[in-house]
Amino acid sequence: MPSLSKFRVLRVLDIENGEEMTHNYFEHIRMLLQLKYLRLNLRSIDVLPEQLGELQHLRTLDLRGTKITKLPKSIVHLQNLTCLRVKNLELPENIANLYALEELSDIQINRYCLASSLLGLGSLTKLRILRLHWCIANTHPDSKVFVNNLLSSLRKLGRFNLRHICIQSYYGYSIDFLLDSWFPTPHLLQKFEMNLNYHFPRIPDWIASHGKLTYLNINVNPVDEETLEILGSLPSLMFLWVTSNAAAPKERLVVSSSMFICLKEFQFTCWSNGTGLYFGIQHLSSLRHLVVEIICSGATVQEVEALEEAIRSAANLLPNHPTLELQTWDEEKMAKEESVGQEEISTSR
Repeated sequence: MPSLSKFRVLRVLDIENGEEMTHNYFEHIRMLLQLKYLRLNLRSIDVLPEQLGELQHLRTLDLRGTKITKLPKSIVHLQNLTCLRVKNLELPENIANLYALEELSDIQINRYCLASSLLGLGSLTKLRILRLHWCIANTHPDSKVFVNNLLSSLRKLGRFNLRHICIQSYYGYSIDFLLDSWFPTPHLLQKFEMNLNYHFPRIPDWIASHGKLTYLNINVNPVDEETLEILGSLPSLMFLWVTSNAAAPKERLVVSSSMFICLKEFQFTCWSNGTGLYFGIQHLSSLRHLVVEIICSGATVQEVEALEEAIRSAANLLPNHPTLELQTWDEEKMAKEESVGQEEISTSR
């Protein structure tokens, strides 16, 4: 491929699978003064030159397909940058300088970050999409400072343009601080997501009082009647994905006709259902897509087949005839019919 110095009026650079390219190829990137869009899907690239900060017309920078482990310090000079997409890289120092940002995706908050940089997030008044990885343990000596600074910025962003937030945390990194502390409620937020490695002990207060959420991907453990009632009362909710390790109902969990009035897609995963879990999907009249994950561990083939048939029958009665995805897990841990029969005989004796 010709040298970048030959493309001085280039506005879009999107490189896919350039296996033989090295970081040396980008030593002339400063020549691309008209560049507005840069996406690299190059596993051979692990660093970019500091001259990147000279691309003052750059609006989108997508580095998710590289092996880059640290952003150039000059990144904060890109004052027209509206979209920064990386793969789990540290939050840059002086992030507040990127005041045109509308999307900041998959940035990591870890012990090597400056706690003061978290305060800078709150200055990004145009930010609409924020995806971050929280990697601060409660045992970190400055964990309270990190938490307080993040909450301060989230409260500010929630008063401006934030529409979509995804917070991921790994095992051992709690985000319980989000249960009660996001006030006032982010008034324009429409989408909240989290990953599978952490579960809220209950629905956060700010979600329970939110009237504009349309998309919610949340982990909560356990699922009980109160959880279902809170989620079912969210007036604008159209997509819901709930994951839990256990359901702990005193009675069966049932969806009434007054709940989930706008819901069009629903996915529920519970890794330990018990005998009382029943959603009553026949009341989800707006549903257009239903995903059911069946955990087969300890169940017989007949029990799983009966459950699948019951779900299909209920889905077929819904007015919008939603598409149905049935997924099964842990089939190798299913109970053998013979052993079940022997257990029933011994029990009857």
